[in-house]
Amino acid sequence: MWPIAALPPATAAPVGPRATPHVKRRATTKEVSEVPVLPPAENEQQVRLMLRAMLADRFRLQLHTETRKERILNLEAAGSGLKAQEVDAPVPPDKEGLVGLAMGDDGGRMIGKKSTMAGVARALAPLLKATVVDRTGLTGMYDYVLEWSLDSDASATRPTIFTALQEQLGLRLESVKAPVDTLVIDHIERPSQN
Repeated sequence: MWPIAALPPATAAPVGPRATPHVKRRATTKEVSEVPVLPPAENEQQVRLMLRAMLADRFRLQLHTETRKERILNLEAAGSGLKAQEVDAPVPPDKEGLVGLAMGDDGGRMIGKKSTMAGVARALAPLLKATVVDRTGLTGMYDYVLEWSLDSDASATRPTIFTALQEQLGLRLESVKAPVDTLVIDHIERPSQN
């Protein structure tokens, strides 16, 4: 973080009792409570629509969706049986736990607390640079720790992510070709002036 004194004068923050002269008044609690709150799924959809409209306006972005056959990975239960610990579902208002992910030079670790198999698939997708689809048929919540190596040679102290999934969680990934919705950019320009 840069100290304020090191910033150019145009970006330095004003200091003192009149630091924010542009603020006329603060909203009251009643005014804030009158703002409608959308359900998370609807809110996400609204944000996507606003972002798409902004990109179309600012960059003249035109795109369409088409379905293409691409390689995906199906997450399935391995024949050895599930090795993740099944736990009780969270009590509302708690929700499904997030999957923690840490990467190092030699490997990675994924920790799930009250996570679903769909959560495992979502966490694996960016690591494997592929769409991962939960095909386990398991609907419970699970706690687990998955550790793997980035090296596939015999000197590695941990297995590859594919082997680790099978040995540590009782899951496997199967590569298949399947239809995937893909955004295709038809036209884009340099951004317009403000």
